[in-house]
Amino acid sequence: MGRPWPQPNIVLVPQCFVRPAEVKKQADEAKMRMVDIAPQYYDMSNFPQCEAKRILERIIAKKESKQQYQQQNYQ
Repeated sequence: MGRPWPQPNIVLVPQCFVRPAEVKKQADEAKMRMVDIAPQYYDMSNFPQCEAKRILERIIAKKESKQQYQQQNYQ
């Protein structure tokens, strides 16, 4: 019996790992797309207080402010 979906490859790196700005932007855009695709999966009340939660909250806030800006410009 196989898995219903592919498992991601996870690489653990120390906190001091620094990514180039372009790669960080691409990673943030990918996270934003995931939040768009499955917002119910990213319910912040289910996340413990950790760095991942802070990152997702930042991405969600950025997405919401972008939507508000677009709504103000199109009205």
